[in-house]
Amino acid sequence: MGYRALAGPVRGHGRDAWLYIFYSFGSGIGLGFIQVLLGLYVLSVGFGESFLATIEVVIALSSASCSFVAGVVIDRFGTRAALLVSAVALAGGRFLLVAFPSTGAMLGGAAVMASGIAFYWVSQGVVLSRLSTGDRRASLFGLNWTLYTLSSFLGGIIAGVLPGVLGPALGLPSDGADVYRYTIWVGVAVTTVASLPLLWMDSGRGFLHTPGARQAFWKVDEPRRVLRLLIPVATIATTIGFTAPFLSVFLAGQYNASTSRIGFVIGMFALVGSIGGLIGPWLRRRFGPVRAISGLLVASAPMLLLVGYAPGLGAASVALWGRGVLGNAAWPLTLSHLMESVPESQRGRVSALMNISFELSLASATLPAGLLMEHVDYRLPHALAAVALLVGGLGFAYAWRGEAAHPTERAG
Repeated sequence: MGYRALAGPVRGHGRDAWLYIFYSFGSGIGLGFIQVLLGLYVLSVGFGESFLATIEVVIALSSASCSFVAGVVIDRFGTRAALLVSAVALAGGRFLLVAFPSTGAMLGGAAVMASGIAFYWVSQGVVLSRLSTGDRRASLFGLNWTLYTLSSFLGGIIAGVLPGVLGPALGLPSDGADVYRYTIWVGVAVTTVASLPLLWMDSGRGFLHTPGARQAFWKVDEPRRVLRLLIPVATIATTIGFTAPFLSVFLAGQYNASTSRIGFVIGMFALVGSIGGLIGPWLRRRFGPVRAISGLLVASAPMLLLVGYAPGLGAASVALWGRGVLGNAAWPLTLSHLMESVPESQRGRVSALMNISFELSLASATLPAGLLMEHVDYRLPHALAAVALLVGGLGFAYAWRGEAAHPTERAG
């Protein structure tokens, strides 16, 4: 489980892997800015938690609707084209999202950003699966996820501190909408710069084209098998929908945390969570992918419950960080298991289905969570998320009972 075992797949495939991971790292920084500041910005311009939930639902549904388009682009033009679309849409959408404090502009920006999210996530599984084989695949997925979460930690820390620097420098309130807007734009600039190396990716080893591209993009072999593979995807997305879009607002409202403390807590969540990407491949080798994934989901439930019902910010933060380790171990294992369990020619389509499942599950939880927080109880969504983890983790283990602990990769 050491560094060489994790870095080996990247070294073995040369610069394309490093160029992709560099872009992924920059995308993670931009995500850290959004995670810390979007909720605070929405409240600062006069909207409530329910409108923040509406934004997240628009993002989820727009991303789901763009997923098959992303799959078609990958099949027809290759993953580099899809990644470039993701870079442009992420930057443009995040810029527009906070450019004007109006319902139309913010929802429009959310929809554009969502298309970038779809192209990013649909591409990722195909890219990483093409850059690795066999047992090395889980290590590459884990390494990429570790660096992605580390970069979101960095983005979260900067986003928490930068308003306190920009505010006095510009003569504006540090907790005002204008400063939050300019800080988010800094994150947009970082992500844009990180996307430039994508222009130098080449087509070595068939990297830019998916075999079987002329097959109907909505068809997959063994759809029931694919549905079983998507159980942890839907579970993780539902959990995220209940909690993640409101995390900064929740910490401020429930535990009276300042912007800088929120940035620290969320940043540390990403930093500590990056350990999960390192231990995930070891858990897979030790227990097999199904038992490792289901065990991580079930073990996350009490941690998430404590985040919502802790006596203070300190205990909630520790529980959140523990949840981060487990969750960040489960996700790359889920994605790598999904990709290796379907034929190579169908990975673009299955990746699109994965993103649709993720976004629809997220949307189904986000809007109810916002309404519950605004009208019932700030903590209740965390309890519902814990229940989702238990049901999904146990359901995934049951759905794959009797399967080999260490399945072989599907060819074709």
